[in-house]
Order: sequence, then structure tokens, then C-alpha cells
Amino acid sequence: MILPTAKSLAVVGVAVFLTTTSDSAFAGEKRPPPVPAQKRAPAFTPEERAKRRQQIKERLSKQVSELQKKKASGSINDEERQRLDRLEVLAGRFRNQGFNPAGAAGVKTPLNNSAAAKSKTK
Repeated sequence: MILPTAKSLAVVGVAVFLTTTSDSAFAGEKRPPPVPAQKRAPAFTPEERAKRRQQIKERLSKQVSELQKKKASGSINDEERQRLDRLEVLAGRFRNQGFNPAGAAGVKTPLNNSAAAKSKTK
């Protein structure tokens, strides 16, 4: 008779231990890592923003031109062709957008329909 009581006390003790420890996980349960506090982007002055935008434009045009050269020479692979297509879309948006204060304030601009973009590449 003492044996069942000891077992129930042990089970209760383990259950209490598992519920009181915050980092415990039950068998097979995986908890996601804690989400860090979201960092705010640094506030840039309009001059710094324009400088960064120009740097991005230059980097983008360099990458597009390199991939276009590979395409012209016929040495482009499938992955690079897809990257070129995406970068050309991005470069077009960059050219068409210009300076958009509404976009800078967080108003989203409509994106290309991905299904239509995929059908063009096939």
C-alpha cells in the first residue's frame, strides 16, 4: 500500500517541478527561441538617406550590368538568369519611384504579381 502512494507523490513532484521551471520542455516538445525586442532603424538625415540610396543604386546597376554581360556571352546559368530578372525589376522600381516621401513614411507601394512574373520567365 505504501508503494502506490510513493509513486503518486513522485509523479506529483515531477509535475510540479516541470510546471515551475520556465525553461523546461516536455518530451518531444521544442520551444521556439525567445523573440528579441525589435530594433528601430537609425534615423538618417535626408542627406545621409540620399547618399545611401545612391550607393544602393550604384551597387544594383553594377550587378545588373555584370549579369547582362554574362547573358550576352551565353555563360549565364538558370539561377543567375532569375537573379538578373529580379534585379531588373528592382532597378525599374528604383528608376520609376524617384523620391517618394510617402514611401519613406511606410506607405507600401504595390508589388508585381508573382504569378505573372513567373509566367514571363518560363
